Amino acid sequence: MNTLSTVLLRFGQHFFKDVETIDAHKSVEATHGYSWWGWFGKPHEYSKGEGLKGLNLPLKIGLFDKRESYYTALCEQIVCNDAIAPIASPEPDKTPAYYADREWPAWFRLRSFQKVTINEFRNVFGGVPKGTQTLIPVLRDKSRLFFKD
Repeated sequence: MNTLSTVLLRFGQHFFKDVETIDAHKSVEATHGYSWWGWFGKPHEYSKGEGLKGLNLPLKIGLFDKRESYYTALCEQIVCNDAIAPIASPEPDKTPAYYADREWPAWFRLRSFQKVTINEFRNVFGGVPKGTQTLIPVLRDKSRLFFKD
């Protein structure tokens, strides 16, 4: 039986070109102890968010972008509604200002961002997904972690 173990979030700099995503979140974390990360999601991906409420928190998640930057972070809470429809940040003052007033399908309360190498990322999460998905469920079977591209 395969179980949802964690998630990977792909992010990009193309939405807000003058902002370094990780630095913005780390800055909020430095002030408040954590920051909220909005999952932008693409409408066809919203059904992938349905399993988010079943994750055992806290857990380590993976973050990566097209520039081949890889990070881990500790996820302490996930907020989304049953319809996986866009919602406001649970705490806009603890969300980077550049998107604190936006609505997204899910919000992740993160802390302890760590830059890692591609090999470290692969070792922790079972690989690096291909494609353009922004939310990648990482599944576990008896002996390994895996995801479907």
